[in-house]
Amino acid sequence: MARSKLDTLIYATILLAPLATAIGYITLTPEPEPVIVTIPALVQPSPQPELAATPVTPVTPPTLEPPTSLEPTTSLEPTTPESTTLATEPGAAVLVHERQLLLSTTGEQAWTRGKLRAHPMEDGMAASKAVDPTRLPAQLQPLVDARFVLHTADGSSCTANAGALSLYARQDGELEFLEGIELSYTDDGDPIEPTPAQQLALRKAVFADAHLLFARLTGNPRCNGLWARRAELPAPTVFAAVTLDEAAHAALKDRVLAVIEAQPAVVALKIDFDAYLAEYAQNYDEPTELTWHGFLRDSLKLSRWDELGGPRQLLNVELGDSDQGCGDYFTDQIALVFTLAGEQLQPHTDAGFIGPNAIMDLERDGHLEAVTTNGHAIETRGPATAHQSFEFPYHGCRC
Repeated sequence: MARSKLDTLIYATILLAPLATAIGYITLTPEPEPVIVTIPALVQPSPQPELAATPVTPVTPPTLEPPTSLEPTTSLEPTTPESTTLATEPGAAVLVHERQLLLSTTGEQAWTRGKLRAHPMEDGMAASKAVDPTRLPAQLQPLVDARFVLHTADGSSCTANAGALSLYARQDGELEFLEGIELSYTDDGDPIEPTPAQQLALRKAVFADAHLLFARLTGNPRCNGLWARRAELPAPTVFAAVTLDEAAHAALKDRVLAVIEAQPAVVALKIDFDAYLAEYAQNYDEPTELTWHGFLRDSLKLSRWDELGGPRQLLNVELGDSDQGCGDYFTDQIALVFTLAGEQLQPHTDAGFIGPNAIMDLERDGHLEAVTTNGHAIETRGPATAHQSFEFPYHGCRC
């Protein structure tokens, strides 16, 4: 049966009443306070193959000890690579020979240009050629026209520049011993002055062994020294030779003799000395007058060196005699270094030097260096090898 309009209105009212009630409730009810929740950001890892879980151990940074002062009598290894780098730096320490800087002992003739030059000598011959700076290897380029500080034995210094370069060679003695050289003699055996052709042959023979790269000093005509260092490098520690009067020398010698026999190097030397005496007794009928204590006192040489601008006082001690091959006697040599500390002599852990002309600490690492061999070598007691050394061949008998 069809619904009347009145029925439809009644049903609509019944259905819409709950909706109207809900709308009114929402409208009249106050909005609650918002609650803010912070969620950590999550990083989604990329897919990885499954691995066994490995515990992670935290890394604890090392504890750094504060630097300690360097004891004068202690030889320390460098704590940083700086000293090793400095030891190989071009110009860290070069010899000075006849007002020339010895820049390299491994020079090559391919670096030279121009004519062969002669350098007259009374006993021997020297020859050289100019060197083209552009032909030098890269490691020597910083030395071209470089400024150097020159040092003497007494600690004084001056500054000069590296000038003209040359490759130099020299041989001493009787040059007729040179291979391929024929000189003329009188009936009495006296040498006749070589002809120009023979002189040229001598120069060529001498220069064939040229390997010393020298730079003539310029900029300060009065500047000279035993060794030099590039002026832009850090300053080394320098020890100055101290002149001792007779009384001071004798007093130091007595103090050294009182303690030296206990040093390990001297103990080893005495073993060799005793073996020499035993061998001498087997080979000779007459007894030797040489005794151990006489050998100690007679052969002991000492020199004192004071640190410039610092408190250290060193005593370089030498024992033994040099051997020129002209006699039959005990020729072993050793050297020690002591530090003077008031009335105490403290032995240095490094060995000393035979015939030092200058003493220094180039890397400031506690190890000493010295100019030795009559100015023909720079020796080191540090981890590096000898900085420089050279010699001129000698022909003949030195006796």
